[in-house]
Amino acid sequence: MNLEIFKELLDNIQRKGLASDRSINAFWRYQLERLAPCLSDFDSDLSNITSEQIESILQALAYDQERVSQSLNTEMLIDFATNVLPKQQKSFHASLPGEKRDVEHIGGLWFLWRKKLLEEYLSAVREHGLISSMTTIRHWWYYRKLKSFLPHKPIVSILEIGAGSGFFARLLINDNPSLRYFVVDLSEMLLTSSANLTSSFPMLQASLNSVADNSAPGLFFLETTAIEFVSSATIDVALNFNSMMEMNIETRNYYLNQIYRVCSAGALFYNVNRMQRKMSDIGEASYVNNPLTYPYRKEDVVIEWEPDELQQDYRARFGYGAIESFAISSIRRVNLPQ
Repeated sequence: MNLEIFKELLDNIQRKGLASDRSINAFWRYQLERLAPCLSDFDSDLSNITSEQIESILQALAYDQERVSQSLNTEMLIDFATNVLPKQQKSFHASLPGEKRDVEHIGGLWFLWRKKLLEEYLSAVREHGLISSMTTIRHWWYYRKLKSFLPHKPIVSILEIGAGSGFFARLLINDNPSLRYFVVDLSEMLLTSSANLTSSFPMLQASLNSVADNSAPGLFFLETTAIEFVSSATIDVALNFNSMMEMNIETRNYYLNQIYRVCSAGALFYNVNRMQRKMSDIGEASYVNNPLTYPYRKEDVVIEWEPDELQQDYRARFGYGAIESFAISSIRRVNLPQ
């Protein structure tokens, strides 16, 4: 991993404190608070940070949906999804193993099994040395779908807002190591994605909050508003999966405007988010973050604008549960000449 970027991010976090402003919703404030005890384990001098301390930081940032229940392994979940569930769907509540995150994981595995894609998915997981989880399923599904919409000409630059662990980026860079990949995220989350991606692709130039003015491949990690360092009309593909739904309206619209600014003519913008009914700013009233009201531009050429098949399926609890929200998948070409 690129230790210099990791240390610089830690230094930035120590100077400004953990993210807690009004642009961060309650879920992420809680998740990031788990990082505080790890930060107190070492002083402001980061030169002597140990591998154990780095590991504790990365573990603290692995939010629940990316973990697998310690009591259940993937093989058990696959067996339940492919053998038990199809025979007793109506009584699944009585025999469903594990915790809430396992239920979603089983739902995702069952979805892939019904699509006849389970073996293809598991092969990818093994190839990358990953543990299957609902987050892994979701990213693999969107990655597979994105590839079918990519143009035949080579893609040079991709921007992802809210990349989490960096798994989606890992899949795309593995296909094309010549990419310029831009990751925009909270400082705390960049600790995870920068560690994972610089370890997986040590041959790529990596930088934090700076963008080299050339076409050389590389990894560019940008803390929130450092997206403004990306030159206008230079991005071929822009991505956002399940993070704009966690922003307040002002922040969400800021990033949408930035996407339109940095995307080249005809760039592909793939955006999937759920409706969040009870979002709240610190000290302010709750509000609804609805993906049907995102301020897209009327000039966009819409390729897909519909409920997201994967999230609708696994959140329906195998067809026997009420869906409390909905997810919208938007794929569009932006900034086309008029």
